[in-house]
Amino acid sequence: MRHLIYALALALPGAAHAQLAVVPKPVDTSTLATKSEVTAIAAQIPQPATTIPSPDMTTTGVADPSLVFRPIGAQAPRITRSVKQAVTGSNGTATITWAAMPTVPALDITEYVTSADQAVPQCYGVIGTVTTTGATIKCYIDQSIGGLGLFPRKVAGAGIVFDVIAVP
Repeated sequence: MRHLIYALALALPGAAHAQLAVVPKPVDTSTLATKSEVTAIAAQIPQPATTIPSPDMTTTGVADPSLVFRPIGAQAPRITRSVKQAVTGSNGTATITWAAMPTVPALDITEYVTSADQAVPQCYGVIGTVTTTGATIKCYIDQSIGGLGLFPRKVAGAGIVFDVIAVP
């Protein structure tokens, strides 16, 4: 039987090599989006910003409703102000100023300690003087016995050097 099939295959070369024709089933495109629907969706995709981004805090307090995003290399302007190397006067106070801020800031004060200091100075913003444009800083030096808090005594710290970072 095997020889008969082989003989028929040789005798009828067209039949042996005939290919089966496959007709694709029609695709239902009724559920696909139209060109206008695709355009409407594409309009909602955020685009890269072409201007400098606004600071993290604005004076208006309104969020930006535009459909833009900040590219990875963009940098928002700083909203903190710092005053370097301010020095207290003989009464232990110093007045500092900075560019106007949208709100009254919190102060981060860093005192510098020299090798001649016997105690670490402590500096604070004077209550009622911290505004959107500046503050008065008062520094004290602890002169308690042995620095252990025995018989506490704080005196005005004259000539103390400090930094201030104001964060709205």
